[in-house]
Parts: sequence; structure tokens; C-alpha cells
Amino acid sequence: MSSYLKKMRKSSNINSCTLILWTVLVYAFSFAIKPFTELFISSSNANFNYAQMLFMFLFQYLIAVPISLFVFSRFNNTPKLKSCFCKPKMPAKWVFKWILISLFLVYAANYISSAFFAVLQHITEIELHPIDMTADNNTLSRITNIIAMMFLAPFFEEILFRGTLLRNGEKYGSWSMIIVMGITFGLWHCNYAQTLYTAALGICAGFLIIKTESIIPSILLHFCMNTLGTIPSLFVGNIDTEKLLAEDSEYIMSNLAPIMLTIIIGFLMIAIMITGLVFFILEIINHKDSFKLANINAEVSEVKKTAVYFTAPVTIIITLIFIAVTVINAI
Repeated sequence: MSSYLKKMRKSSNINSCTLILWTVLVYAFSFAIKPFTELFISSSNANFNYAQMLFMFLFQYLIAVPISLFVFSRFNNTPKLKSCFCKPKMPAKWVFKWILISLFLVYAANYISSAFFAVLQHITEIELHPIDMTADNNTLSRITNIIAMMFLAPFFEEILFRGTLLRNGEKYGSWSMIIVMGITFGLWHCNYAQTLYTAALGICAGFLIIKTESIIPSILLHFCMNTLGTIPSLFVGNIDTEKLLAEDSEYIMSNLAPIMLTIIIGFLMIAIMITGLVFFILEIINHKDSFKLANINAEVSEVKKTAVYFTAPVTIIITLIFIAVTVINAI
């Protein structure tokens, strides 16, 4: 038993070292390029800021993630990444149904999070500042959001968290590791407004990859979630809500396309939530076995496995770092 727990903590430390390496690479690159960028152009230039942001996204996904995974592979014997790029073991109908269920759970977590922090700010009278993901009225800003949020994030974040870190810990427990990596994924965003719903996204994506033995469904889920969030964000920042609420007909007609698209996406989200809720209820009633995963090392409870993972020394450090950065960003 003690040997098993030691191996589990070691796996936890290796996972956390990978996340620390990624964090160090991204922040080191950010500080390294700052003096050079200031030599050429003022940081007040909007286009330059967006170009710099795009460059940072390209670095963190196309360079930092591969480097982190390469180092990870040198120190740990985990299943090859290419082995999870395969046809899902579950039927396409099942995958589609669970993507809808997952989207419902993620949206529900988002609404719960928003309500909780709204109440918290009202009670404490402390104004929190979430990281604004809305694109400005700028072509480069929109391009940055589309490339980073809709394409790079779903692919590379799933490879890092589900395709590698989750599968590294899967041999110690199924549900416990899904929850552990979901929580870690939520904290990794370092944005209080995203923490709960991205944790829910991580848990749902983890369930999909273990259930289907393929990373493709989790990438599709992540892509759908980010796309449904990104498309409205491309236009919301340009819509004057005061004029809209005042029913300014001239303003509405001149901005009809973005307003209509935002409304359509809103109704689509509502339809997805209702459909996902119905599927979720039917799944609980008729297919309880869908939630069952391999009970690995059953003599150790899933709660204890979760606790053991989070008490690994390096994992404690990176968790505290993520929480600290989240708090700093919020205030």
C-alpha cells in the first residue's frame, strides 16, 4: 500500500513539474521579449499589443507545450501520445450525446460561478476583476482570439492535460484522477471567473477520454465550448448595450449583423443546455452504468487518492502558485 501511494505521489510530482516547466517557459519568454519590443515601438500601439499577444499564444502552445511534453517523456514511462489519436471506442451517437451533456454541465458551472462571485462581491464589497476575453474592434484582435481560443487551445490543452497528464495518473485511479486533473486545469487558467467552469470542462473531457480511449471526443468538446464562447466575444465588445436597451432603431439597424449573431448564439446555448439537461436526466435514470469506470486499486478510496495526489510536494507548490496568481489577477 505504501509503495502504491509513493508511486502515486511521484506521478503527481512529475505532472506538476511539467506544469511548472510550462509556466517558467511562458513567463521567461514574456520577460525576455519585453525589452526588445520596447526598443521598436511603444506598447501603447494597439496593433502591436495584439501582435504581441498572438505571438505569446503561439509560443505557449506551439513551443512551450511541446518542450514540456518532451521533457516529461524523458522522465516518465507513459503511454505514447499518438496512441490516443484513434477512433473512439464508443459509438458516434454516444459521443455526441455526452458532448451535449458536458456542455450543459459546463454552462451550469459557469452560471453557478457567476452567481457565487456576484454574491461574494456584494457581501464583501470587494470588486473583482476577471480577465477580459472579449475581442476589441480590431481585426488583429479578432484573429488572435480565433486562432488561440478556437484552434490552438482545444488541441494543445487537451494534449497536455488529458492526453498526457491524466493518462499518466490514470493507472492509479479513474474518477479521482479525472477530478484531480479537472481541478488543476481550472486553477491553471489563473482567472477566477474561469476556474469553476474550466474545472467542469476538464472533468467532462477527462471522462470522455477514459470512456472512449481516444482524445478526439475531448478535443471536439473543448472546440465546441471555446467556439460558442469566442464567436459572441468577437462582437460583444462592439455592441453598445445602453443603446440596445434603449431600443435605438438607428443603432440597431447599423449593427444588425453582430446583434443578430449574438442573439442566435445565445438561443443556441439555451437549446444546448436544455437538450444536455434532458440527456443527463435520462442517462441517470436509464443508463447509470455510463458513469462507471474501472475501479483501480479499490482498497484505496477515490477521496484518499485525490488527497494523496494533492499532497505531493511539487503539486502543493504549483497549486499554491496558481491560486496566488488567480487572486492577484482578480484584485
